[in-house]
Amino acid sequence: MIKLLLALLLLSVAAYAQTGNIELMPGNRYLHQMHSVEFPLSASSKFSWQQLGTIIKYYDQGYGKKGKKDELMNQSYLVYKLSDKIAIKSGLFYTNVGGYQPSIAMQFRWKWKNLLLLLSPRANLSRVQAYELFSLLEYKNGADKKLPIVLRYQGMSSVGVKGHNRSYQAFRIGMQVKKNQLGAGITLDEFVKENRVYSNFGLYFRRIW
Repeated sequence: MIKLLLALLLLSVAAYAQTGNIELMPGNRYLHQMHSVEFPLSASSKFSWQQLGTIIKYYDQGYGKKGKKDELMNQSYLVYKLSDKIAIKSGLFYTNVGGYQPSIAMQFRWKWKNLLLLLSPRANLSRVQAYELFSLLEYKNGADKKLPIVLRYQGMSSVGVKGHNRSYQAFRIGMQVKKNQLGAGITLDEFVKENRVYSNFGLYFRRIW
C-alpha cells in the first residue's frame, strides 16, 4: 500500500503539480512520510486541487490493545481561493481508523519576508463529528544565501464529541540546498485516553517543488 501511494504521488507530481513538498523522516520509533501537492485547474482559475497525506510505519507495533497500528491519512480537496490569504476547501478526509469522511476546511496563509504562517481549521460533514486545527510556522534564515537555515513547526489537534482524538507537534531544523532540505526533527504524539506523550526523533529529508 505504501509503495502504491508513493508511486501515485510521484506520477501526479510529474503530470500536474505546480507546488508541493514531500518529507521522509526515519525516526527511532517509526518511519514518517508527509506530502502536500496542489495544482490549479487552469492558469487563470481560482479553483485548485489539493492532496495532503501522512504515512506512519511503526518498527515495533507491540501486542494486544496497547499495540500501535500503522497510520494512514489522506485528504483530497477542491480549493477555492477567496484571496491571496484565504481559501475554502471541500472534499474527503480518510484515515485507516475512521475511513472516509466528507470534510470542509478553511485555509489562512500569511507570509512576511522569511516567515510563513498557515492555519487550517477542518470539520467532518457526517455523523462522525470531528473538528481539527492544523498549524504551520516556518522561518527561513538567510533565504538569499546558498545554505539557508530552516526552522519549522507543524501541529495538528483533533477533537470529537467525547473529547480529544489525536494530536501531534512536529519540529524541524535543517539546511536547504536549492529545493532540498536536510536536518534533524522530532515529532510528539498524543492519543485519545492516554496521559503520556510519545516522541519520534531522527534525521529528515524534504523535497520542495
